Amino acid sequence: MTMVHSLLPLPKQPDHLVVGERSANVYIMTTRGQPVTVMTSGKSIGGDFTSCALSSRGALLFCAAEDSHVYCFEVDSGKLVSSFKVGVAACPCQSLSLRTLTPPPPPHPWPPPPRRPTTRRSSGWRCTRT
Repeated sequence: MTMVHSLLPLPKQPDHLVVGERSANVYIMTTRGQPVTVMTSGKSIGGDFTSCALSSRGALLFCAAEDSHVYCFEVDSGKLVSSFKVGVAACPCQSLSLRTLTPPPPPHPWPPPPRRPTTRRSSGWRCTRT
C-alpha cells in the first residue's frame, strides 16, 4: 500500500483530480476513482514522488522526487516537459528555500570594460525661458 501525499483538483476539469502517491507514478483520476492519465518519472529506483503542485492555470504539474529532481508534466497530454535538479538550503533565521542547481555563469572580467562616451544630438529645440 502506498501513501497518497497530494490530492489536487484540476481547475479546467472539476470532475478530475491529481493523485500523487509515494511511487514513481502520478495519476489524473475522475472523482469516481477511474484513472484517466498516468505520469511517471521513468525511474524504478529513487524516482518516487514526494509532493506535487499545479501551476496557477492548471496547465503544468510539478512533482518533486526523492532523487532531488523536479519533474514538469503537461496536464492535458501527460507528457514530461522537463526535469531539473534542485537543492534545498535552510537557514535558522529564514524559511526553507529551493534553489536550482545549474552550472555557474562564466566569470566576468574585473574591472568591467570602460564604456564609450555617447554623443547627444541636438533636437533643434531649446528653452527660450530667461
